[in-house]
Amino acid sequence: MNNLILSDFIQLIIAVITLLAVLVALFGNRLWKWFDRPKIIVDFDDNNPEFFHQTEMHIHQNGQIIKSVPTYYIRLKVTNAGKDTLENAEVVLEKVIPQQEKFMSLNLSWAGFISASNDITRTVRIPRKQSRIIDVIEVMKPQETKELAMNLNQNDTDKKRYEAYSKGFRCCSIKPNTLSDIFSNGNYVFHFGVYADNAEPKNFKLSIKYNGNWNSNNRKMANKNLRIKLLS
Repeated sequence: MNNLILSDFIQLIIAVITLLAVLVALFGNRLWKWFDRPKIIVDFDDNNPEFFHQTEMHIHQNGQIIKSVPTYYIRLKVTNAGKDTLENAEVVLEKVIPQQEKFMSLNLSWAGFISASNDITRTVRIPRKQSRIIDVIEVMKPQETKELAMNLNQNDTDKKRYEAYSKGFRCCSIKPNTLSDIFSNGNYVFHFGVYADNAEPKNFKLSIKYNGNWNSNNRKMANKNLRIKLLS
């Protein structure tokens, strides 16, 4: 009787081991990939010039620079904290509070990656433990932007854009046919999503408060006029 029980127990152990071996063969690779999957982290620090960056915007027309306008770029850092490369990562502005009349979802531009067709790269690869910078907000000096608009021909399609731009800021996206990328001075909460082929989406919000005043000192601009805060 004892031998029979022992034999049954051994058979059970063999069956369990066989089942585990089959499961590992079928799903082991997927399981390891799940543990090694990319993990998306988003950072912002307005004390760091990498994130709150002032430069000159060169305005081109017919292949010539017609004006250079002081411009602030607000940028975020997207980090892959996982063990596998993040594939085809993109950042999308999905919602704005308060709701805009002509709002549409917009893909943002990765800093330093240029696409010849439209000057924006929608997706990038981010190796493990590496980061990429995404341009989020672009603020041109209001008075010089207004002067630029005034000097453009009445039939120039950019005239209306720069007139609106002089009273606010724009989201760093592909330039749409409408003015949906331009926002008037005020307080907003932008809702973003970071998406990739092989990672869980990362959603976050950014508070933007811009009073329309300009200061060439980064710290004064960030503390008084253009206040940015990563909410989640």
